[in-house]
Amino acid sequence: YLAKEVISPSTVIVSGPSTLVSSLQRIYTHEVNLGEITTEKKFELALNVPNKLLKLNTNTINVELKAQLFITQEKFEKVNVKLISPNGYAGTVEPSKASVTLVGSKENLEMLRTTRLELIADIKTIKKGKQEVGLRADLPEGVKILSVEPEKVTVILTKQ
Repeated sequence: YLAKEVISPSTVIVSGPSTLVSSLQRIYTHEVNLGEITTEKKFELALNVPNKLLKLNTNTINVELKAQLFITQEKFEKVNVKLISPNGYAGTVEPSKASVTLVGSKENLEMLRTTRLELIADIKTIKKGKQEVGLRADLPEGVKILSVEPEKVTVILTKQ
């Protein structure tokens, strides 16, 4: 949504036949695609004169728009857990699926719904037998993990 808009100049002086000037309620600019604005953007926009008999004291205006993304949270269930193990080792992960609650922009969370989201169990140290490992995910910028259920998974490594 637009958090801030600054238009300069805020008024434009119009001259011409009094009947045309008195009936004028607004002057339009060229269109701006607001969907492309994700942070802050500045434009110089040409004014569309509604009648050739009207004259304006300026032909352009400067517009500064600042967008702010809607922040929301969403729970993803039954997300696959991928094991990253050291070279020469293979392993099993239990449970093989987990739930994760993410917080971020509505757009980024919608994108994650259509892609294959994975949680990652990354083994950094080699231990024989069972070990508990926390989960992480490779997420787009601005998306964070709020919670993971379960917080840890059990990994059993075996040498290949």
